[in-house]
Amino acid sequence: MGYRSKAIIAKVQPNSVAEKAGLMPGDEIKGVNGVDTQYWDEFRSKIGASANQKLDISVLRNGSTEHLELTVPDEGIIGIELDLTDLRVTDNYNFFEAIPAGYKRTIQVLTDQIRQFKVIFNTKTGAYKQVKGPIGIVELMSPTWDWIYFLNFMAMFSVWLAFLNILPIPALDGGHVMFLLYEMISGRKPSEKVLETGQIIGFVILMGLMAVVFGNDIWNIIKKFL
Repeated sequence: MGYRSKAIIAKVQPNSVAEKAGLMPGDEIKGVNGVDTQYWDEFRSKIGASANQKLDISVLRNGSTEHLELTVPDEGIIGIELDLTDLRVTDNYNFFEAIPAGYKRTIQVLTDQIRQFKVIFNTKTGAYKQVKGPIGIVELMSPTWDWIYFLNFMAMFSVWLAFLNILPIPALDGGHVMFLLYEMISGRKPSEKVLETGQIIGFVILMGLMAVVFGNDIWNIIKKFL
């Protein structure tokens, strides 16, 4: 069982594509280029697949529909945040329907994460500043216990960790697979020097990522007191 959230804007980032187009907090997305697009997952997918394209966004504002035009940048992010207080539509599945639905949802989550991974390393977006570690994750948790939110978060987090773990980075499982494939193709095992150097490089990469993640968490805490 999962939920779909209506595409109601909670926040518009300053100087973003969305702000320049005229989108405002409280706007409810109703369509894109004349196609009915009421839910957040639909709108997000459309934006992500429309890099460098001009879109006509229809929004419901104060009871009337308005049309706004914007051009989606290369990174597929226009600078809006979702309103999590909106009504949700729940899809119910029986046991046999849940298996393919779960697989489809997993692939969708993985695709979204890979797309975000690309954006994080694009310095123009500044998305790396929004990366959160354990401290930031705790702050995102609901103040009241919510099993659906918790299970959805755990599923998303598990898929994300699985993706990171298969990256060809030495010290991760993906790195071991990389060296194993090399041995299978070449017929000889990498030298101890190569393995040692690879492990050091992998360790430096992981420590660098951890420094960025924990650094952002700590800096966000400090900013609250400035």
